[in-house]
Amino acid sequence: MAIRARSSNGTYMVDVTHKGVRFRDTFVATESHAKVLEAMARDALAKGQNVKEILRNIQPSSRQNLSMSALFAQTADRYWSKVDTKQLYNANIVIDILGKNTNVKEVDEVVIDELIVTLMNKGNSNGTINRKLAALSKMLSYAHKRKFIQFKPTIEWLKEGKGRCRYFTPEEEQQLLNILRAAQFNYMADFIEVLIDTGFRKSELIRLENRHIVNNNASSYKNKNELDRTVPLTNRAIKILAKYQDLEKPFAGITDSDIKFQWNYARDLMGFAKDPEFVLHVCRHTCASRLVQRGVSLLVVKEWLGHKSLNQTLRYAHLAPSNLQQAVNVLND
Repeated sequence: MAIRARSSNGTYMVDVTHKGVRFRDTFVATESHAKVLEAMARDALAKGQNVKEILRNIQPSSRQNLSMSALFAQTADRYWSKVDTKQLYNANIVIDILGKNTNVKEVDEVVIDELIVTLMNKGNSNGTINRKLAALSKMLSYAHKRKFIQFKPTIEWLKEGKGRCRYFTPEEEQQLLNILRAAQFNYMADFIEVLIDTGFRKSELIRLENRHIVNNNASSYKNKNELDRTVPLTNRAIKILAKYQDLEKPFAGITDSDIKFQWNYARDLMGFAKDPEFVLHVCRHTCASRLVQRGVSLLVVKEWLGHKSLNQTLRYAHLAPSNLQQAVNVLND
């Protein structure tokens, strides 16, 4: 049979052969549209033409209209359902701005430029905007591969800086912890201490299960970069986690609202209310910075933090000035 339904949602396989040359492809179309595609494919094969080139001009009109919300649902199911990722969050923001009922065919370079301007007006940094554009790019790539759109629009990425490398001094860390404990925010103080000593992301530590703490090592799974890793625990982290060993997850009880309120409370008392870099992620930077400053190689730091690329770790390279001294000593020998 030259055409056959592949599923109940109007997907048809067109499969035709002419003199040993075969063309087969799947289309989202009505049965009548599929028959038209079949006839055109047969005619193109008979004439020795490129079937895909011939059909490409009519594919968009033969496809069902796909809203951005529907595209998000299909992309999430295909790529994002099995991994904890911020792309879901970023994609949702993009969909809200573009409009849930907007047809994916209407998203072109002009619409994307308007999206960028909107995000800029909301105060998003270039890096944050690029993360949202990456989520949109993934959805548009899916739409193109599934032939819901004829061409994927060009996305112009914004230039980013080297990224934040704010970290706590020992004095700042102690002041922060003192403020939290004085306010009886002990759970939050414990949370921050373990973040600093493990370098885990917030979501990783909240997901951490006690069964994944073995021989004073903590293992993190389903991470941002899909890289599982295990890090040794400091004496301080071991002592803190022991307090919650009867729970399935030591820090599952901490909520985003708790973190936001208690962090802002301490930050304001420390005089950093207007410091845009004084964010919870500083705990992770602090762990990396201390490792580098105390002589741990960047390759080890890369594995500790679970970075996918060494480029992510190189932001901390300037914190190891002793490396330069070691280099000049080699030249002096």
